[in-house]
Amino acid sequence: ESKICQPISDMLQKEQWQTVDALCVRHGKFEAKLYENPFGDEPVLSSCPHCAAEREARAEARALGEREALDARRRADMRASSGIPARYATKGFDAYRVSNKSQRLALEVCREYADKWPTTLRKGWSLVMTGRPGTGKTHLSAAIASAVLQRYAASVRFGVTHAVLREIRGSYNKGSPRTEEAVIESFLHPDLLVLDEIRVQSG
Repeated sequence: ESKICQPISDMLQKEQWQTVDALCVRHGKFEAKLYENPFGDEPVLSSCPHCAAEREARAEARALGEREALDARRRADMRASSGIPARYATKGFDAYRVSNKSQRLALEVCREYADKWPTTLRKGWSLVMTGRPGTGKTHLSAAIASAVLQRYAASVRFGVTHAVLREIRGSYNKGSPRTEEAVIESFLHPDLLVLDEIRVQSG
């Protein structure tokens, strides 16, 4: 094998070429390199640099499109498993209706919480929202969850408290496929955990 590869390597290192005028049917005249062919009689002519650049650009665009499509599918899967209420899936901060100063302040705080997500996550900052029913707590918490998922690909778990407790209690049943520890871990694993309607529960 070495006896065959070595002469080829030597020929490639000693490759000879000359500059010639060439014509591209799309871009016109260009300066090309005409290489001696170590494997045959016909010389090898370099291709049009403009065509080569266009091919490279198309390849990069395809690769970028594939990455973006893969990322979009991954985010869609993350959203589908996040538990964010369907009614708020497309309602972000801009759709939140402000009717008083307290709601305006709540909107600003929630926006900042999402905007500073890398710092929020690193420092483990929590956020508690209180208020009467109908003031938009669920909307704002869902908007935070959607924002950090979409912007930062953060994993999110959104749960209504009574459903979370029911899921944990379900692990106590004999024959349950999941242990209590496994259920609790499913709520500890995501980057962001949202618990809605906490004080609706007795105790």
